[in-house]
Amino acid sequence: GKVKSALEFFDGNPEYSIVLVGHTDWYGTEEYNLLLSDRRAKAVSDYMTSLGASAANIEVIGRGEAGAAPDVAKDSPEARNDRRVDIVKYRH
Repeated sequence: GKVKSALEFFDGNPEYSIVLVGHTDWYGTEEYNLLLSDRRAKAVSDYMTSLGASAANIEVIGRGEAGAAPDVAKDSPEARNDRRVDIVKYRH
């Protein structure tokens, strides 16, 4: 999957680190969504470390509902897309 192919990239490019950015849809309070997005990104981080990634090279950021499509139905493609974790690479 996407996580494994990202890990392959990072294995071959040690000068990069990983930032996991969690997102949520617009449902719920802002505080709840910030916590949820943080937990969502942390779950991916835990999965990556279980596959051998170094936790020291992974940063987790929860963005909550920032940037989410407003007023869409919870089962809409837009809302589903907002419930995600982006894997961002940065060079150190």
